[in-house]
Amino acid sequence: MDFFNIAPGSFPQPSVAFYISTLLMAPLLILMTWRYHHNRYYRACFLILQFSQLLALYGWFALKGFPLSEALPLYHCRIGMLAIFFFPDKSRIKQLFMLLGVAGSLLALCCPDFYPYPLFHVSNVAFYLGHYMLLVNAMIYLFQYYQPAKTSLHYCLTRLAVINALIVAINTVTGGNYGFLADPPIIHTHFVPVNFLLVTGVLVLIAKLVELIWLKLIYLSQDKTLLLSK
Repeated sequence: MDFFNIAPGSFPQPSVAFYISTLLMAPLLILMTWRYHHNRYYRACFLILQFSQLLALYGWFALKGFPLSEALPLYHCRIGMLAIFFFPDKSRIKQLFMLLGVAGSLLALCCPDFYPYPLFHVSNVAFYLGHYMLLVNAMIYLFQYYQPAKTSLHYCLTRLAVINALIVAINTVTGGNYGFLADPPIIHTHFVPVNFLLVTGVLVLIAKLVELIWLKLIYLSQDKTLLLSK
């Protein structure tokens, strides 16, 4: 099947209309999750979709022989997708990756990193589906378990620095670009120490930015609840 083709070709060139429509899906999902995050069927639906996306993607990687330069789950969003299922709830590290999952999903949709296959190939479909599901599942997790004290600036900085240092070492061995630490998008620098500082700094910044917005939303929601109860 072409959908699971393992022979690479050219990168897709989606239309402007397609690009805009993929961006518009994000605020729609955010609004839906804000409204329905308490609904267990809504939560289950997106967990099943996320799991199916991961199963399809890693099944395809298995068909390709599981190339170590691209198949390891060492992109931060991919770690977040797996964290949904395999990191313990209420842990500090899971909360950190859920904060990153919200912002990382939005950034990925703004600057998609396609595979060299048709747009409706398992790899590129999994890219979109995975980031949409991560956005929703990360928000649901934060609604359920978020605690401000768990992700201090010091914790975010030290943990991400350690994780990124390990990813840099693995990139050296595999020749991959995991975490975009070998070749960051947009700027495309190839000096690894600079990439390490830039990527780590940006990740810490976006995690704390999402946290700040999340706190504002929680307080806004609480204020509305108080007003309705009067």
